[in-house]
Amino acid sequence: FCVHFHQCVSSSQNIFERPSGGIMMKLATKFAILAVCAARSVEQVPLKDPQSNTYLLQLQCCDSARLNGTVTLGCSLDGHDLHGLWPNWGEDCDGPSFDESEISDLLPQMNQYWPSCDGSGGNDAFWAHEWSKHGTCTGMSMHDYFATALELRAKYAGQTDTEQFCLNRDDFSLLSMDACGN
Repeated sequence: FCVHFHQCVSSSQNIFERPSGGIMMKLATKFAILAVCAARSVEQVPLKDPQSNTYLLQLQCCDSARLNGTVTLGCSLDGHDLHGLWPNWGEDCDGPSFDESEISDLLPQMNQYWPSCDGSGGNDAFWAHEWSKHGTCTGMSMHDYFATALELRAKYAGQTDTEQFCLNRDDFSLLSMDACGN
């Protein structure tokens, strides 16, 4: 059948070239093919486990990072920048919109240890994404979410070459990666 939406469109256009069948049948078939293909072409996001009691702390090392609008090479001295603190029980939960003024006291640390690697949109856009997709599901305030993630980065970064850490939901103690389903 078709894997990507553009394949579906070209497949359904061939229906009009076929001599047999009435125009209504051709239209109905075309729309049916498009509907099935559109549904299949939507990226499948793995479902989170609402019963999970773990976080994934994801570190990274950017080839270059934008800090205060300036491109810098490398990552923090200990070799790891923060990518995010992700609750394994949910994504995109309801919560307040990102407000940089809520974390103004954390901005020096945020700029140093939590830069946007690709630089698109800047650090504040990256932090807004991390908050809306992950932070809103933690039950923490915006300030507590970012402060906690920074504290955990400081605690675990540089311990090993590992960039992923599975953490207990209650006390942020280190667990095996199997506990996070990885």
